[in-house]
Amino acid sequence: VGHNSQVGQRRRTRHPNVEAYTDLLNGYGRAGMCDKALATLKTMRERGVNPNEHTYSCMIGALARAQKISQARKMLDFMEFNDEIKPSAITYNSFLTGMLEKPAEEYYRGDGYEAAANLAFNGRVDVAIDMVKEMMRSRIKPNSITVSTMVDALGRCNPPRLYQAKALADKFDELGYVSSNGARVSTAMIRACGLSKDLDGVCETFGRIAKPDAVAFNTYLDSCCRCGEVKMALNAQKSNSAKSQSEENFISPDVATYTVLISTLLKIGNVAAADHTRKLYREMKQLWGIQPDKGLVDIILVAMVSGGNSLGLSDKDVKFTYEVLRDARKLDLSPEHFEKREKAVKAVIVGRMSEVWKEDTVSYGMDEDPLERHNWNQIDSRFRLWGGSGKNILDDVKNLGQSAMADADDFLESKNWNSMNSGFRLF
Repeated sequence: VGHNSQVGQRRRTRHPNVEAYTDLLNGYGRAGMCDKALATLKTMRERGVNPNEHTYSCMIGALARAQKISQARKMLDFMEFNDEIKPSAITYNSFLTGMLEKPAEEYYRGDGYEAAANLAFNGRVDVAIDMVKEMMRSRIKPNSITVSTMVDALGRCNPPRLYQAKALADKFDELGYVSSNGARVSTAMIRACGLSKDLDGVCETFGRIAKPDAVAFNTYLDSCCRCGEVKMALNAQKSNSAKSQSEENFISPDVATYTVLISTLLKIGNVAAADHTRKLYREMKQLWGIQPDKGLVDIILVAMVSGGNSLGLSDKDVKFTYEVLRDARKLDLSPEHFEKREKAVKAVIVGRMSEVWKEDTVSYGMDEDPLERHNWNQIDSRFRLWGGSGKNILDDVKNLGQSAMADADDFLESKNWNSMNSGFRLF
C-alpha cells in the first residue's frame, strides 16, 4: 500500500508525535543508552516526525553526559544546518550541564584514578568556557542556568577556580545578562566558596540573597560545615526553627537540610555530637513533620554500627538506632536488603549490649523479631555497605566500619548536588 493512500495516511497518524519520541529518546539518554537514543532520533525522522529544539537538546545532553563531546558538537551543527533549528540557551545549557556532570564511577574509584579524573574534569571546564564564548559570538544570551552551571563547575575543579567563578559571575552581571545576586547563581557561588574553604565568601553571598529558599539554605549549611564551622551551621538551623515558632520569616527545611547537619555530626562521632544528632532527627520529625529518606537512614545506621569513635555504645544510641530502623519501615522498601541491615544492626549492637537488650526488648522496640514478622523491605541506597560475602555478618560489619563516614561523603557527593538534575535539586 502506498504512503499516499488512505491506509498509509491512517498508519502515519498512528505514529507517536514529536513529544512522545522526545520522551523516549530522553529516557534512553538519561539511562546512558546513547545508541538507542540516536536510533530513536533516526526512526522519528524516517517516519516524518520532525525533531524540535527540545528533541535535539535532549540528544545533545545525552551525548555530552556520555563524554561524546565531538558527537554532541556535530549534533549541534546538524540541527542548525540540516533541520534549520537555531540552537538557543536551552540547547547550550543541555550541552554544558551534560558535559560537566561528574560520572558516577568517579565517586568510587581509587588507586590514583581521582587525580586523572580531576585533570579530565578541569579540561572539560575549559571546553565549557569556550562554549560559553561561542554562545556570545552567536548572540545567544546566557541565562541563570548557564552562569550557575559554570560557577559551580569552576568551584568543583581541583583545586577550585574560585577567582574565575567570581569573575565570570561579575562579568555577566555587568553586561546585564544575569544578576550575581539571584538565588540560582548565588547558590552556586556559595557552593564554590565552600569547596574553596572561603567562609567569608559563603556568608557574604548567602546574605545577599533577598529571599533564600531551602536549596540555598542547605547549600549554606553544607558550606559552613565544609569550612569547619559546624557550630555556625547548627546555630543557623536553630535560629530558623525559632523563627518558625514566632511566625517570622523563616525557611522551610527539607530532609536534605537535616542530612547535611546529621552526617557532619556523625563524622565528629563524640557523645555531644550524638546528642545533637538525636535532637535534630526528632526535631525534623516532630517540629517539621519531615520523614527520613533512604539516604539519611543509611547514613545513621552505618555510623551507629561501624564502631567508629564513640557512636553506638550508649543506651541512648542503641534506642536511637532502633528508632531509625522503625522509621525505615515506613519507606518504600523490599524484604531482602533490609534484612541485611537489620541483621547487621543486631549483630553489632547485641554484641555490645547483649544483656541490657535481652532484659528490656520492649523498650528497644525489638520484641520477638518484629522485623521478620512484618517483612521489612530493601533500602535502595547508593551505599554499597550491606553486601559482603554473606558468610559472616560480623565480618561484613567489621569491613563496613573501615570507611563508613567516607562512604557517607561519597553518598552525599553521589547525589551530585552541583548538577542541574540533582536529586536534591540545588538549582
